[in-house]
Amino acid sequence: MVPEVPYRAPVPEQRIIDTLYRVAGFMSEVTDLNRLLTLIMSESEEVMDSEASACMLYDEPSDELYFEVALGEKADQVKTMRLNRGAGIAWACLEKNQTLLVNDVQTDKRHFSATDEKAHFITRNLVATPMLFRGRIIGVLEVLNKRAGQDYDEQDAKILTIVADQAAMAIENARLVERSIQRERLAAIGAAVSGIAHHLKNIIISIKGPISLIKMAFQMNKFEIIADSLPILDRGSTRMEQSVKEMLDYSKDRHPDLEEGNLGELVEEVTSGCWQRAADLGVELRARTEPLADSWLDKLRLHDAILNMVGNAIEAHVPDTPDAWVEVRLRATPKGNRHIVEVADNGPGIPPDIQKKIFQPFFSTKGSKGTGLGLAVAQKVMEENGGSLSLESELGKGTTFTFILPVVRQAPRLASSPEDPR
Repeated sequence: MVPEVPYRAPVPEQRIIDTLYRVAGFMSEVTDLNRLLTLIMSESEEVMDSEASACMLYDEPSDELYFEVALGEKADQVKTMRLNRGAGIAWACLEKNQTLLVNDVQTDKRHFSATDEKAHFITRNLVATPMLFRGRIIGVLEVLNKRAGQDYDEQDAKILTIVADQAAMAIENARLVERSIQRERLAAIGAAVSGIAHHLKNIIISIKGPISLIKMAFQMNKFEIIADSLPILDRGSTRMEQSVKEMLDYSKDRHPDLEEGNLGELVEEVTSGCWQRAADLGVELRARTEPLADSWLDKLRLHDAILNMVGNAIEAHVPDTPDAWVEVRLRATPKGNRHIVEVADNGPGIPPDIQKKIFQPFFSTKGSKGTGLGLAVAQKVMEENGGSLSLESELGKGTTFTFILPVVRQAPRLASSPEDPR
């Protein structure tokens, strides 16, 4: 660095060590980039006894510097400004690739006076240092106006240079993380859209066949064909409706819609509705419950979640498996403050690698028969109701899904959030 002011004796090196220690602490504890940079600039202001500071980042597409963080009495006035290449001492330090220390800013031809005019601020002196990462421009750090009319010295410049190296690393790490998250998000969206599109496409194909038959029936006046086609259309529309509902349930945050009821009656309703499906597949569906006290329940969502579990358990059995069974168990904890629902089966079990993924959205082992949202929605419903959903499974012996729900004995206060539009 070539100093632009006369040499001054440095203050104790402990000042640099202390600053570096505090900045390193910020970087290890703070994950929000803007807040981290704000803390770093605030620390720089304090240790260099300055009135204001700024962190400007480089916008490569426009070849401009913009204010990511600006601190000081008039800082808000400059946050919308952008500096074109060559404007100001900030750009000069980037083009020279060195820290610049200027103690008479108003007489320096490189000074960009529009910034002072915008902020109604007079810059007397400043230190500006480039932020670079592996030779690539990240931005510029500046501290302005040493208090008590003092000048900045080389020790100040050295401190800001060290801080800039740390800030550049933090910014680059944050950007790498954001890019990684963005790639993962796009990949997840792509996989989700592909899976949903494939699922809905199969439903549409199943509907198109009966529609063609109905058209033919009208042309041939064979209305008995229509009667045979309508149940297929009905099943297709039901599958479509269920798929859309699952997507809406998973995509929206919601508060439980509680009403007074009995979880035992809810479980009985689910098992009664699934009995015929189980019988058709040769599966014995049985319930083992104990009487429960009434409580406040999110009835509709809990019904759907338990129904999903029971339906999955029934369909988990290989066709024509002898002595196949699914058992729904219901009990209260000894203190009566939680209700436990278990859905157990003696099916083939779930491999360990599948168990790790089974609650992930859009993960499905049913191929085109499901959206992969049923279990994810069930887990979300349980968590929204303050409970949990877990599983235990052993290959060749079966699987047990366990719901644990806290008992709500008093009527909830009216929710202040907007009513769920669904």
